[in-house]
Amino acid sequence: MPRRIDKKKLTEKAMERRAGFDASLIDVENRTIPFILISRDNAGERVDWWSGETYIEQLDPNGANTERLKTFFKDHNRSVDSAIGKVQNVRVENGELKADVVFGPSPEAEAVFEKYRDGILTDVSIGYRVNTVTLEERKDEPDIVTITDFDILELSAVGVGFDQGATVGRQLNTQGENMTKEQIERLRDLEAMKERNEELERELQSLRALAAKSEEGDDQIRAELDEMKRREAIRDIATKFAADQETLERFLSDKTKTANDLSMHLLEQRSAQQPRVHAGRNSDQRHDDMVRAMADGLLMRHGVTPKDAHKDAEMFRGMSVQNMVRQISGLGLTASEQDLVRAMTTSDFPKILANVQNKVVQESFESAPVTFREWTQAVEFRDFKPRTEVRKGSFGADFKRVKELGRTQYVEKGETGLTWGIESFGARFAFTRELLINDDLSIFIDDLRDMVEQVAVFQNRRVYQMLEGTGEYKDYTMEDGKPIFDAAHNNYDASGAAPSVSTISAARTRMMRQKDFDGRQLRILPKFVIVPPELETATYQLLNSTANPEANNSGTVNPVRNLYTPITDMELSNPDAWYMAAARKTIKVGYLQGSNQRPIVEEVGRSPIDGIEYQLVFDFGLVAEDFRGLYKNAGTSTK
Repeated sequence: MPRRIDKKKLTEKAMERRAGFDASLIDVENRTIPFILISRDNAGERVDWWSGETYIEQLDPNGANTERLKTFFKDHNRSVDSAIGKVQNVRVENGELKADVVFGPSPEAEAVFEKYRDGILTDVSIGYRVNTVTLEERKDEPDIVTITDFDILELSAVGVGFDQGATVGRQLNTQGENMTKEQIERLRDLEAMKERNEELERELQSLRALAAKSEEGDDQIRAELDEMKRREAIRDIATKFAADQETLERFLSDKTKTANDLSMHLLEQRSAQQPRVHAGRNSDQRHDDMVRAMADGLLMRHGVTPKDAHKDAEMFRGMSVQNMVRQISGLGLTASEQDLVRAMTTSDFPKILANVQNKVVQESFESAPVTFREWTQAVEFRDFKPRTEVRKGSFGADFKRVKELGRTQYVEKGETGLTWGIESFGARFAFTRELLINDDLSIFIDDLRDMVEQVAVFQNRRVYQMLEGTGEYKDYTMEDGKPIFDAAHNNYDASGAAPSVSTISAARTRMMRQKDFDGRQLRILPKFVIVPPELETATYQLLNSTANPEANNSGTVNPVRNLYTPITDMELSNPDAWYMAAARKTIKVGYLQGSNQRPIVEEVGRSPIDGIEYQLVFDFGLVAEDFRGLYKNAGTSTK
């Protein structure tokens, strides 16, 4: 049987939605925009993570308490610097909750106002706390939860909306990012808990002031303060895990019990009550889903859009790293810094990081600004043993006539070989306790993204070093002991010239005239023209011009137009030399089988001091398969 939604768990929670506006109603002179905060048809789908069930949430506009809705913010920070306008004329009109926002004169307010005018921004976000709900249970359909009493806590600028019926709308994100679905239970608690903590802090300050006036009452007041903290922490855990009233009262009345005791009790109770396998998604599946959704939410928050993003990723897009650790490990708000650091290395949080890393590696490596993949050939090695690249001659077109009752004859081909292999490269990095304490995953993701991109740059540099005969490959030779480009190979013009119709045509002829070591014609056709940045513009014009730039008559056809693909790379250090390459038989790039031709991130250790340590490794090798598929022109000066 599917688990039912608990109404108690839907109240006193911080929520968020989005809505929109009609651009034609913007009052430019008075810098005012009328927003629809809640439309008539505002129902939207949410997920109850505790039960795993989907339900339909709708707001009753008449149940909104807007006493605190005075300021419009540019984001969810709700700081003085974030305030850019004031909210006026909040009203229920034609079954919709509406409000007017008057933007201030500051540059920040002006920038946001213009984005709404230009249609760059179309939505706003309301944050609200649920007080009262009604629940309509339906068979074979999602239950309907109607929120009949709720406090609107904030109004701020966001992107795409949750409420499809509104023209700018609402979404709750207590962490400061755009989300379109329900937050998990932990995230929805934050706003209510924050207010309770503020009330507690006021009481604490009052009692401390009293204690300062009366030394005799110090011990008693200190004991009262400790008891208040204990009871508040227990109530937080009870709210988070939906403890029944009897259990809550039992732990409150026993002064030896702590919030951690209640947390462990409820987790053990839930584990005992829930079977490991049941109809529908089991608890393990829900947990794995949450791990995936958290990882994808983190990626989206940091500018990486996964190709197969989890459908609930938006729910976690704004959740802080610390709250993810709390959620995944069952820790409460009162958990100490040491508890968070310990949970970082002992809970399932490393799984979230692993998912983040894998997708950052894929996205960053594939989008790296390199060009070698366009014209080289990738091959995979089963292991690290050297491989001999056997090069065979061609059959040629010298087939023998077969007489009646005669036999066909074997055609022999010559062969030669060049041995090569792959090597391992890598570096170490870590998700440290400082990153967790500072709640800054962006540094970790940015560093990983940069490291992965540098792997692609490293490989790109190696390929062009081989092409130029510099760096690691300054002494590189073919099997005949000569460098790739040599007069004996008929693929090098030492006293050449810049790319032109004449020089490219001459290079094409040379490549087409190449023969194998048996003296047979290879029929090689060049496909790529590879140039340094200094020759990029002229080469692009040459290869795309309709008219022949060397002819006096503009009507003369350009014979090299659209014949070749131009490639420019800054790793080419010689500003004059340029190259041509065939579609194959050029340079091969080797990778280890199973790596998807990308770097691999592996966890190598965990500790509360160093955090979670990782190593990034990749396996890579190069070989010039055949000099006949390559051509070099030294350009306007010999080097």
